[in-house]
Amino acid sequence: FQPQLRVYAPGGGFIAQDSDYDVASVVFQAESNGTYTIVASDDDYDPRQAGSYELRVIRAPLEVNGPMLVNGGFVDDHMDAGDLDAFVFMANAGEGIQIRVADLSGDEPDTSLVLFHPAISVYGPNGSSVRIPDTVEGYDVAGFGFDAPQSGKYTAVVRDESRYRDEGGDYRIYLTRAPGANKDGALIDGQIFTGSIELGELDSYTLQARRGDRVTIGSTASSELYYLRKTVYDPLGRQVIVQPYNRTAIFTAERTGTYTVVLADDSSSLAKTGVYSISLDIERNGISYAALGDSYSAGEGVRPYETLDEGWDEGCHRSTRAYSKLLRVPGTSLPISRREDALYDFHACTGAVTNNIRSSGTGQDGEPPQLAAVNHVDSTRDLVTMSLGGNDAHFADILMFCFAHEACNEIRPFEPFSDIQLGDLFPLLAAVVEVKLLDVYAELRAATPNAPTLIMEYPQVVGGEECAAAKVPFADHLALSESEQAWMRDATRQINAVVQAAAAIRGLHFVPVAEHFDGHEVCGRYDDWILGLNLIDRERLWDPNASFHPTARGQYELARVANSYLESISTGWPFGYHASGLPRNPSPLLPVAQFAGAEPTSPLPSFGDLNVSFANAPQACAAVGGTITPGAIVVLRGVGFAPNESIQISLKLVGEASVVLGNVAADDEGGLDAVFDLPESLKVGGQGALQALGAGPDGVGRLLLALVQIQSSLSVDGDGDGVPDSCDNCPNTSNTDQSDLDFDGRGDTCDLCSQDPDNDQDGDGLCAIFDACPLDPYNDIDGDGHCALEDNCAITYNPDQADGDGDGIGDACEELACYPVSLVVHQAGAGNVTADATNCGLDAYFEGTHVGLRADSEPGQFFTGWSGDLSTAENPFSVTVTA
Repeated sequence: FQPQLRVYAPGGGFIAQDSDYDVASVVFQAESNGTYTIVASDDDYDPRQAGSYELRVIRAPLEVNGPMLVNGGFVDDHMDAGDLDAFVFMANAGEGIQIRVADLSGDEPDTSLVLFHPAISVYGPNGSSVRIPDTVEGYDVAGFGFDAPQSGKYTAVVRDESRYRDEGGDYRIYLTRAPGANKDGALIDGQIFTGSIELGELDSYTLQARRGDRVTIGSTASSELYYLRKTVYDPLGRQVIVQPYNRTAIFTAERTGTYTVVLADDSSSLAKTGVYSISLDIERNGISYAALGDSYSAGEGVRPYETLDEGWDEGCHRSTRAYSKLLRVPGTSLPISRREDALYDFHACTGAVTNNIRSSGTGQDGEPPQLAAVNHVDSTRDLVTMSLGGNDAHFADILMFCFAHEACNEIRPFEPFSDIQLGDLFPLLAAVVEVKLLDVYAELRAATPNAPTLIMEYPQVVGGEECAAAKVPFADHLALSESEQAWMRDATRQINAVVQAAAAIRGLHFVPVAEHFDGHEVCGRYDDWILGLNLIDRERLWDPNASFHPTARGQYELARVANSYLESISTGWPFGYHASGLPRNPSPLLPVAQFAGAEPTSPLPSFGDLNVSFANAPQACAAVGGTITPGAIVVLRGVGFAPNESIQISLKLVGEASVVLGNVAADDEGGLDAVFDLPESLKVGGQGALQALGAGPDGVGRLLLALVQIQSSLSVDGDGDGVPDSCDNCPNTSNTDQSDLDFDGRGDTCDLCSQDPDNDQDGDGLCAIFDACPLDPYNDIDGDGHCALEDNCAITYNPDQADGDGDGIGDACEELACYPVSLVVHQAGAGNVTADATNCGLDAYFEGTHVGLRADSEPGQFFTGWSGDLSTAENPFSVTVTA
């Protein structure tokens, strides 16, 4: 029996035929839809033979998924005589693909004949062959490369093409798809890697390059791999360069990102094997900067955010005016984020804890951890900045707790599960934070050997005195007292101490911030660079995320601090400099293995956020927060409890003892999602915190809380627009649609800057979104394209911002400028102090420029005030110090 196949089209037209001794095989492209006819018959010279046969049909694309090929890897399989094996893989249009199949069965022991001749065909998502002719065969190895013509599922078919197509055997199929293939790891600039090519193998590496970099990939190989071929693909999978004969591959990167390098034997048989070494050398162009960290680095509270439609409680809140947007290389004037030759990646995210940074941790808002490989915080980076640790210490939760509880540091919040006072808990939390920071810092330093990492200190958020900004506007009793502020300032010092210690131990730069912000805290002596209680809807809903974070001016000042730090060590840095000109990280105080840190041996209680909303509120009030009413039905939500444990709900009103309202149960995963009836006896007008307390998974206490005020009802609608005043974003102006385009909590109808959440922040009469200098009331007074507060010659035209000596004063006004205006007095008694401006008089400054006067008394003395008027002062000027 000699099998023969004939194939006919739906209309009966003949398509193709084939016959052979043992296996007949036909490959064709369907040209019309419908039912095809396959005729199997005997084609022996005596066509009366009979026998059993198997008919195998593969139609591409496969209707069902076959075995999946592994990108950058291989799949082993076995073929029987006449088999058709099908595999699938996914690809995007334009990506570079290489595929090979190798015979693993070997030659017949007693002859030189090769039994199994592998052949391979690949078909696209539409079923068309990706090459003509569609099949590639070889004695031991068959394979080819191509650019994916479409996005979707591809089908690879393997079969035997030996003399009679009747052999079988073991085989291995390799696939590389760029980008993504990384079987053999990442190439590092200046390092050499060794590898080997097995039969039919495709080795794949990745490397990081920036646009404009000159990349050189060299290699040496054993004599058997004389035909070693390098194929390089760009971050989109497009082929960049192919170098056969083991030649060096040199190219200039046209895109920033991950490049893929595929090594393979390129001899006529594709079957040579051997060992090789591969090296990478990159001449860097431009600069690469990654901004990491928590809300202080993200710019929480300073809208607009990069994602414009982020609500107050969703998203990473990456501000378009975060400090990282203004960082620059010493000796230059243009921020890195604005340079055409720079790669600036903004990964900082509000609410981030150490576990959101580590590559093995958990991402936020659908994004991977900040050190995940996809973010390329690696050897290509020239600069990294980060603030971190405050959220691990539950600082925001503690701040909220202190608003509702007098002398909060003396309270035992977690009784009966733990009797520890809040003041005693914080040092223990700080110790835990240090251990976590040591872990993150070690990973970060190892991942970015070519980048200095600036660890930013936290500014003090409160100044130590009571003021309106440290009170909830709708609830004057909800405030931070002077004693509580003093304790919180000490808590901030504790966190900063462990941040600084961990940075020194791991060998990272620590940038002091608190001193620069002195007097500019909430309730500070000067203008606030820190937001106080930030409100979402005028005066009812407190935004716990944005509150007590740097203002837009605060973010600007953070940038000034970081830039000043880099300028201060731009020469004479004992640890040397990178090719970028930036300072290397300092040496670690202790090796990683020597100092791993030690967390407290006992678990610690924890805080969290309680979400409170009305269950049966009108549509516009469904998500209103900060308000409850007597007898209302509310929904309480939170996380972090033990499964199914009992949770106590209580209300703590300012000036009164906590009142237990009842108990609810956690769900099977330890979450709180319960409907709760508030008692009718709630005191209208009271302010405080609604609290949910349980044992938590460790049995030592888990406390969730939300600040609330008690109103009489949700039925009052002063403007008659159908939206209760309690949740109306224009309570005095009818606006049924409640439209709020800029998400600032003010309805468009009553918002003078309806497209701008920051409104007219600098008071110059221009909404910030239309103001080229939204933080600068003087704008660009000299017309050189630079806002006055950022202009190194504020009243002298100098668009190039040239600053030859790097002192922050532009060359165009070097002989005229005296920056900044500052006077420090240090003496024992009263008297006049004369300040002589060295280069110019006060007329070189804008009217209203802040003049910093600081009095430092000698031991045993103190100053009581200043006298005199500087509003019309001339050069030199004098002030009187009263002791």
